[in-house]
Amino acid sequence: LFPYTTLFRSVDELLEVARAETDPTALQLEPLDLEMLLTEIADHCSIEAFDRGCEIQLLLSQVGTLIGDVDLLRRAIENVIRNAVQHTPEGTRIDISSQGDHDFATIAIRDWGSGVPDSALAEIFRPFYRVDAGRGRTTGGVGLGLAIAQRAIAVHGGTIRAENCEPGLRVTIRLPRRL
Repeated sequence: LFPYTTLFRSVDELLEVARAETDPTALQLEPLDLEMLLTEIADHCSIEAFDRGCEIQLLLSQVGTLIGDVDLLRRAIENVIRNAVQHTPEGTRIDISSQGDHDFATIAIRDWGSGVPDSALAEIFRPFYRVDAGRGRTTGGVGLGLAIAQRAIAVHGGTIRAENCEPGLRVTIRLPRRL
């Protein structure tokens, strides 16, 4: 059976991001400790990673704080990590690293899977896009996770991009410390 709860959760996330895009006052901006947030998300996602036979490794340096909507950022980062968990082979890991300077925080999430075709690197952030068009509902998500992440990061004035690492895929999020 298709996991309708995943679909409904994704639609709720998409609606929340759409509200923030059209009404900036909908953002619940507050200072947030990025190291604490990344640790919390990694702990939460580690259960799913363990079930898939892989692990999550955090490498944090000069993470610091930034101003943002905690819920939107949590969902964006969690969507990227869950995507990495789905695509990394058993017995490997997902590396989550973060570093920062005075103006920006950078988060990189790398899996050790097969990556994506170079032509799909920008496309994976489009709603409902799937690298493997033959993938069905039982073998993947609904194609909204990375699109939601991209839009939530953009609302915060940040950027998100993907690059192949051979092996694997690295998704890099860059967020300004202040909006």
